[in-house]
Amino acid sequence: MKKNKGFTLIELLAVIIILSIIALITVPVIINIIEKSSRSVAIDSTYNYISALEHKIALSSLDNKVYKDKENYTLDEIKVDMKGKVPTRGLYTLKNRSVKQGTFCTNNYIVVYENNKAKVSSKGCSSSSLKLPGSIKLSNNSGNYTYPNSGTFEVIENISGGDLSCTSNDEKIATCEVSGNVVTVTPKTKEDTTTLTITSAETNNYREAKVSYLVTTTHGLLSVTANGYEGIYDGESYGITVTSSGSTIKYGTVLGTYNLDESPTYTNAGTYTVYYQVIKEGYKTVTSSKNVVINKANGSLNLSSESGEVNVGKSITITASNQTGTLSCTSDNNNIATCSVSNNTITVNGIGSGNTTITVKALESTNYKSTSKTYTVTIKRPILESTNSCITGENICTNGTSVTVNVNDTTSYNFYVIGDTGSELTLIMDRNLGGRVAWISQADYEAVGGIKWGSLGNNEKGPLTILRALKNRTANWTNIPSYSYTLTDEFNNRVYKPIEVNDVRARLLTKSEAGKYGCNSKCASYLVGNTSSSNTEENPYGYWTSTGSGSYSHHATGIFYTGGFNDMTVRTSGNYGIRPVIVIPKN
Repeated sequence: MKKNKGFTLIELLAVIIILSIIALITVPVIINIIEKSSRSVAIDSTYNYISALEHKIALSSLDNKVYKDKENYTLDEIKVDMKGKVPTRGLYTLKNRSVKQGTFCTNNYIVVYENNKAKVSSKGCSSSSLKLPGSIKLSNNSGNYTYPNSGTFEVIENISGGDLSCTSNDEKIATCEVSGNVVTVTPKTKEDTTTLTITSAETNNYREAKVSYLVTTTHGLLSVTANGYEGIYDGESYGITVTSSGSTIKYGTVLGTYNLDESPTYTNAGTYTVYYQVIKEGYKTVTSSKNVVINKANGSLNLSSESGEVNVGKSITITASNQTGTLSCTSDNNNIATCSVSNNTITVNGIGSGNTTITVKALESTNYKSTSKTYTVTIKRPILESTNSCITGENICTNGTSVTVNVNDTTSYNFYVIGDTGSELTLIMDRNLGGRVAWISQADYEAVGGIKWGSLGNNEKGPLTILRALKNRTANWTNIPSYSYTLTDEFNNRVYKPIEVNDVRARLLTKSEAGKYGCNSKCASYLVGNTSSSNTEENPYGYWTSTGSGSYSHHATGIFYTGGFNDMTVRTSGNYGIRPVIVIPKN
């Protein structure tokens, strides 16, 4: 026979634990079901009450009973018969025989009816919970505002009539104030979007009501005055000017970089762009640029002279001053003259005879435009030309050295050296100049007081006729310096009364000079060239000296073709001519 056994302790504990777990799971579910059922009963009962209320009001019109529109009907002001749970307390608004909104205590729940819908707001019915919901309507639900300009909107409906107030979610974006039913919005320095909350305070019959208003703020536009600069280089410094009241202004030389508190300034000519940034809290940042334009000034240049002349093969210099750029020079005709520049000295070199213009330029520089001056130069052939360098060097020319003399710009004659002091040469022409002529004529003799023309005394009046002819025939020798000549020659141990001739360029050879060159016996060959016994205009007997005859008072001394002295009557014009003697500096 078997013996029955009971549950062990472990088995009982397991059962208990399982039951506890089941309870933990099922009890909340059951409680939630009961809660939902109770809330549903409260909502349905409220709908039934409102339906019965509106039905009664509709039927009352048949009995000529009118229920006026009113915002705060209490639950017992209009009696209603209905089955089921009935609200125990409540307030509602009647309009056009319909319930627009209400708050009811039904099945111990506060049920709010609004817009034809009922919903439970809370559990438990206190006196404060039974107030009607407030309602606020605005003229606009949003607005855009630009700093610092404020704007307004209106509260167009406030059901409860509660005191209005306004708050901002972010007062760095915007703030608001209420005066009456007008709300003033003031944008602040932060550009963004925020929400304003307009509140109607709780009253005896209405709960607090709120409505939102969306504000979008934008930064204001700054008033900025900016000016660049344009002018001509004057050595001063210039920048741009930017003004904006109450703003922070920064400058830069690179777009996007504003690291300078003041505008950079510029002195040298050029176009410079200066960038600027204007910052002020609450305003849009302004960035832009202005130019500083410094135009080049007119250049300057002075020359030490405007014109000059120089011989072929020689050079002349002019000096530049106050130049504003590097110097350069050009010649209008390099066959006449060339030029070169060294520092501030311009050297003009004579190449060929003629006139040309040298243009000297001060080239364009950093701050100055190019400018130029002209120098007119006349290049002349050298007065003296010879194969012997003694005419220019320190060497002494020997007598008889052949020299070509350019007596003017177009005419040249051959001469021979008869004297060299080291600095100047005495030269005699290699032939007679022009036709034969008397030493003195009767008319010239008598004009100076001569009283006997014929065999006596004529030479003591001097070679008036031949000197006049010499002056006239050499008048166009413009390259030969002119001077005043006084003849004081001797004859018969007597001296002429001084004969003065002004503005002469040549004189006659004296007898004493000729004696130095061997004419007492036989002249040097170069002194008798182009003379001959044929006595023609081209090759006459000889030429006059300035000396009267020591043997005959009516004779004068000449150089004869045979190479010695020969006296001839002073009034004879068919035998002798003029051979000029000149004194001229060496080249």
